[in-house]
Amino acid sequence: MLISPDYANNRIRKISTLGIITTIAGNGSSGFSGDGGPATAARLYQPSYVIVHNGSLYIADYFNQRIRKVNPSGIISTIAGNGSGGFGGDGGAATAASLYYPTSIAFDRAGNMYIVDEANDRVRMVSTSGIIRTFAGGGSTTTFGGPATGFSLYRPGGITIDTSDNVYIADVTSNRIVQVNTSGTINLYAVNGSASFSGDGGPATAAGLNRPLRIFIDSAGTLYFGDQGNDRARKISALGIVTISYTTTNICGSTYAIHIVYIRSGDVCKAGVNDLLPVVNGISVSPNPNNGLFVVKIPGIATDISITVLDVTGRIIAEVQHSGGKDTEVPFDLHKMAPGTYLLRAGVDGAMYYDKIVIW
Repeated sequence: MLISPDYANNRIRKISTLGIITTIAGNGSSGFSGDGGPATAARLYQPSYVIVHNGSLYIADYFNQRIRKVNPSGIISTIAGNGSGGFGGDGGAATAASLYYPTSIAFDRAGNMYIVDEANDRVRMVSTSGIIRTFAGGGSTTTFGGPATGFSLYRPGGITIDTSDNVYIADVTSNRIVQVNTSGTINLYAVNGSASFSGDGGPATAAGLNRPLRIFIDSAGTLYFGDQGNDRARKISALGIVTISYTTTNICGSTYAIHIVYIRSGDVCKAGVNDLLPVVNGISVSPNPNNGLFVVKIPGIATDISITVLDVTGRIIAEVQHSGGKDTEVPFDLHKMAPGTYLLRAGVDGAMYYDKIVIW
């Protein structure tokens, strides 16, 4: 089944698995009306996006400056936006807030709703209790690695959320895709800083995009997006996966098969039969992405630390031994390194930690 906004016809339409099309919201006339009644009798005004969540349909009613909801019984209501345009209402009820051309919607695992508030250069979040706040944008800095609310977005268009609740935003006019992690820190995810086409087969942070708009991330971590200025659909595999080859030793002491370690943002996935490599989470790299100047923090008390940076072929770029201590911080200076994605491997008192590093 496919559900899609029929933008210029002021409707939401559905195509069944048998190929039959029907209208499920909107009567075809532009304008605003119908809350509290059947969705098919309501007026929409060029709806730009629709998403299904927990059995209900959520519509970005673009020119009505509202988010509308169609419940499983087919009744439509407004759940965010007062229809006035402009910006206002943070900290209060979402239905009393001002939105300015809402263009996309996503939900996290807790049920909070995220709205791309395009003309306000923000992403807004509506809690499960109906309170709205700014989640990203509205700030003045374009430096990554800080709070998302202090960052300056420029006409964001699309949004998607992964299974760990990291949020990805297509910042259309800046030709970027950015990520906001679960700590609220904003990071560069895909761009080389120009409106262009380039980078297929290489790191996403070095790629040229041209007005990326709709984005979607699947359960495996592959991010798909419409690169509208380049007339292409593109994907970033498994959250910018870094692969390295290595050999390991089995319980008999013999070295055996080369394996691949997959490093993803926020977690570690491994592949390979009889893989004995110990992997645990716990280190942090900041800022990340960075310009080659970064700090690795080892939480807790450690006595023996070794940190290695490798490229995608497994070649060692840098290695540091450290005596450790409580909440040890180890600085790195790789500012002459080529932009790209690298692997950081830290041995801490016999345990092995991994993280992804993006150098721009």
